[in-house]
Amino acid sequence: MELFFLIVTDFAEPLSFLPGAILVGGLCFGVFLLFARCSSKRVYKKGKYGIWFLFFVYLCIVLDYAFFSRAPGSRHRIDLILGESWGTTARSHAYVIENVLMTVPLGAFLGVLWRAKTKKRTIVRAFLVSMASSICLELAQLATGRGYCQVDDVATNAIGGLLGAIFVVYFAWRDTSEEKQAAPHHPLHGHRDS
Repeated sequence: MELFFLIVTDFAEPLSFLPGAILVGGLCFGVFLLFARCSSKRVYKKGKYGIWFLFFVYLCIVLDYAFFSRAPGSRHRIDLILGESWGTTARSHAYVIENVLMTVPLGAFLGVLWRAKTKKRTIVRAFLVSMASSICLELAQLATGRGYCQVDDVATNAIGGLLGAIFVVYFAWRDTSEEKQAAPHHPLHGHRDS
């Protein structure tokens, strides 16, 4: 129960960034729309405006929480031992679980907005992007002293992205190719045997 309480109270801080994230995320979304409309390539699908907006708001919250809310030079440490962050206390366990939860939305957004031809490719893509994003964030934290550079953070963030993508792909997608295969034959449409 203590672990659950720690996680819930820790998520109050990122939620406090929501008003500013809505404003900045909205501005980023507006710039994205201008770019998308001026671009000759199709970088967004119509009907997903709300999801894109939420994606930008989410990115603003994560960047504010994991980077901008920390004073430069306040943290200097590198941990390259996998599993070291787990520790023995409820607090250390909470940090590890929170790192997984932080990127579940990233994997879910990637699964919706950057869908590949197959479910497996979409999941692998979300996992790799989550890992690459986490590596970039860890290196930025290391360079500026705004956070501890930990291999556990990369692993847990990648797992969170993977879980988010799996959830979207297997529980929220409507897979039209499977629906078409499972659809019963209608007798009025005729049937041709090969």
